[in-house]
Amino acid sequence: MKGAMEKVREIWREGRRVGKEDPRRIVHSFKVGLALALVSSFYYYPPLYDNFGVNAMWAVMTVVVVFEFSVGATLGKGINRAVATLVAGGLGVGAHHLASLSGPTIEPILLAVFVFVQAALSTFVRFFPRVKARYDYGILI
Repeated sequence: MKGAMEKVREIWREGRRVGKEDPRRIVHSFKVGLALALVSSFYYYPPLYDNFGVNAMWAVMTVVVVFEFSVGATLGKGINRAVATLVAGGLGVGAHHLASLSGPTIEPILLAVFVFVQAALSTFVRFFPRVKARYDYGILI
């Protein structure tokens, strides 16, 4: 029991040190908490839930994944996420259309090849220093 209490005190001291080092971290933590509380309310407010349903989870996930320490970093990550989603959606529609033209036997094989090529290329491009610095998150998505 004493060991657990000492561990709690150590964590408390470390938290105070981090907060004193840069008080904006505390403000940022409260902002993230508030944003999560607001988007989580989609589940408890019937008109919103009726429109979004279980898809409201994506709003929660977006806050968790995109919210950064600075406004610029959050905007950059959000834009990367939006562009990546649009590009991936377009590639998905195109791949499905091309694969559906090949017939039911070849379609799953062709889709697997498309997934392999896209995953391999995306992974390789992430090794380029300029791409990694600016677009890593978008390519990862």
